[in-house]
Amino acid sequence: MMLLPGCRADAGDALVRDRYVDLMVALRELARDSDVPEEFYVRKDSVLRAAGVTDSMLVAYARRHGRDVAYMAAVWDSVAQRLIDGDTIMR
Repeated sequence: MMLLPGCRADAGDALVRDRYVDLMVALRELARDSDVPEEFYVRKDSVLRAAGVTDSMLVAYARRHGRDVAYMAAVWDSVAQRLIDGDTIMR
């Protein structure tokens, strides 16, 4: 996983789809590669902090788009495809 300069979100900014997908890919990779839950949570916090994103921002994104089933299905299809392709570089 690689964080690119200039990809930080400001605390008040709403996430856009590409950033959400990037973060979900990174977090799914972390979950897969972590041996114990505690390790995942420490690493998760580091990834989110480096990206300038909070858990609340992730939840807000899901709530904002959650009723649009087709949209969220496409988001998660993007996450799944990137994981299958091994494309974990944050854009």
